[in-house]
Amino acid sequence: MRLNKIDIPVLPRQLFYLAVTLIAPLVLTISLVILPPLKAGQGTDSRWVALGIAAAILTALTGVLFASAKRHEVELSEQLLVIRHSLYTLVVQRGAVKLATVRQVTSTDALELTSRKNGIALFGYLSGWFWSSNGALTFCAVSAMPAHVITFEGDAKCRKLILSASPETVQDILRWCAARPE
Repeated sequence: MRLNKIDIPVLPRQLFYLAVTLIAPLVLTISLVILPPLKAGQGTDSRWVALGIAAAILTALTGVLFASAKRHEVELSEQLLVIRHSLYTLVVQRGAVKLATVRQVTSTDALELTSRKNGIALFGYLSGWFWSSNGALTFCAVSAMPAHVITFEGDAKCRKLILSASPETVQDILRWCAARPE
């Protein structure tokens, strides 16, 4: 099997919501530093320092947002399934998967997630590691509904993968799981 890379679409609306969530508190902080009148004997140097620090943080957050927005792909190779989504990556070895099943869900409630281990969960955008209602470690790469819940049987570290992808991509993953190396 040759290396196969498939893009997972991300909705611009969700990127906008993430940007607002990251940047709005910083803009509020900057305005609180700049707007109050100076106290007697206080120079403007402290404002410029605070503004410089805030600008550096804003630049870093913008960089993180753009970098994470570009990371959204499924990569299938002979031995590995690699899913990159936002800041998170899932790597599954073919030998660790004995069987894979899939079901399609149309709402966030149907995903049966209970808590976040390490991930982002905002406005229907799910990226990273979560716990499912049955205690299984779940990797989410969800940016739109419907999503596909792929359950791995075997020794894989991750028991469930929830993915916003085309039906063709999901079928490629199932074929990869079913194929046995020669």
